[in-house]
Amino acid sequence: MISWKKIIPLIVAILLGTSTSTLACACGCSVFSVGGRWMMATSMGLRAYLTYDYMDQYYNWNGWSRSDASLNPDKVIRSGFYTLGVQDMLSRDWGVMVEAPIWNRYFKTTNDAGGLASVNHTSIADVRVMGMYTGISEDMSTAIQFGLKLPTGPFNQSLMDRDTQIGSGTTDLLLGGYQMRQYNSWGWFGQVLWEHALNYRDGYRPGDSLDYRDPL
Repeated sequence: MISWKKIIPLIVAILLGTSTSTLACACGCSVFSVGGRWMMATSMGLRAYLTYDYMDQYYNWNGWSRSDASLNPDKVIRSGFYTLGVQDMLSRDWGVMVEAPIWNRYFKTTNDAGGLASVNHTSIADVRVMGMYTGISEDMSTAIQFGLKLPTGPFNQSLMDRDTQIGSGTTDLLLGGYQMRQYNSWGWFGQVLWEHALNYRDGYRPGDSLDYRDPL
């Protein structure tokens, strides 16, 4: 059995070593990439799932400190994420996953005339196609994930900037892994996922993101 303590540093080293882009982004882009992609394989076979996540952004931050809201023309970004996914574990070692997200976003900002304007937009977002290798441990509790985010979501909604659009317009590489443990009725997991845009679209390319979820 391969120790996860050896796998995590290797994945992080690969992620940091293959990109010179910052592991961050503006108020939109990949920070909104939440939802069903955190589903994990526990047994062989086919299963479908539907998840919902909610994000309400109205505070402004500069580094680790709160910032004055008057410095940011964007006032509210409120998003609901519905994710319909299908996962098929073809064997105990290999599986595939396809996710079709639908997002609803309410966005309030300052328009060109200096007044407040808002838009409420609902659409299919960027579809994810991912593979996973779960042969690292016999109980399938450790996996490496890899795949692509496809440019299926819209990125030209009026009033929204490119970094607050539902779609990025780019094809993104996804790479990560997870570890989970179960002790009777208790369990924990940790997961990391790196997202890297492979192209520009109309002069825009979102920054890299590194998402991590720990057992807490």
